[in-house]
Amino acid sequence: MPDSELPELSGLSGLSAVLEKVAVAAADVEFRMHGPEKCEIAVGPRTYALTADPAALQPLADVITQVVPRMRRSAPIRRQLTEAEARRLSPFMPRLRDMGVLLFPGENAVIDDEPGRRLYSYICRRAAEPDRVFSALRAKRIHVTGPELVVSVWNRLLREQGLNPAGPEPEADAALRIVADSDEARLAAANRALCADGRSWLPVRFGAQRVRIGPWVRAGESGCLRCHLPARPETERAPAPGPAAGWATLQPGCLYWTGGLVAHLALRALLPMAAEHPWGRVTTMDAATGEQTSLTTWRDPFCPDCAGHASASREWVAL
Repeated sequence: MPDSELPELSGLSGLSAVLEKVAVAAADVEFRMHGPEKCEIAVGPRTYALTADPAALQPLADVITQVVPRMRRSAPIRRQLTEAEARRLSPFMPRLRDMGVLLFPGENAVIDDEPGRRLYSYICRRAAEPDRVFSALRAKRIHVTGPELVVSVWNRLLREQGLNPAGPEPEADAALRIVADSDEARLAAANRALCADGRSWLPVRFGAQRVRIGPWVRAGESGCLRCHLPARPETERAPAPGPAAGWATLQPGCLYWTGGLVAHLALRALLPMAAEHPWGRVTTMDAATGEQTSLTTWRDPFCPDCAGHASASREWVAL
């Protein structure tokens, strides 16, 4: 919202206009006093230093520490603050808007929970059109299947990341499928089916000591599970029964460790902000040593599972 759209803040009409504005406090703001005449306001990647007479500085400090934190959802100010609080806020609104302390989402950016507020603040620091990016990201569904303990913890972490995990029933329009299993053959079957459908997905294999996360598969663009692993011989003995509750990899701390990485990289997959992305990446996490390693799987242009979406061109080359 440009300064020209902010109301004149004197008189009843100015206050009424302020009360109707939809505003939310950014989640990445920190206020620090350095004596009675100096303060710092950290806003995302920037820090503002202000020196002023204590009589002028204290009202600003009170607004930032007491009034602004009450604005936690995309709703008119009148529904978030009292009239007295709005009066205290109104003289500082243009400057707080310019600094990024206050954000003014449009009607398409619905912020109704704390993870959403954190995610919107994160996007505002990085995108020229934060409302469009935020609403598109929140509409993308993520479907997790696997052991109940894994699904419950990972869905919780995805929600905390501000993402949108789906319910227990598979959804045809899910933007990302996450399949957790201990059986390599079942994961291979899922790879064939999801690559055939052109789905983006993430295979996660739980062992008793290690968890393999990946590769992050985008059919036709990144390596798939078949590209990463050699073909499974038909004569190979079937794997042991499914995950046991006593495995180190299924203990709560390990589930939050692996789930935290999955949630973070899911955000990077669905919200690409730079050249870095997780597609094709494989991370192995060792619950016994606390170590993890990563590598990138390159797409096999002749892979029987995923090559159909971007088959290799064959031509004679003069040598």
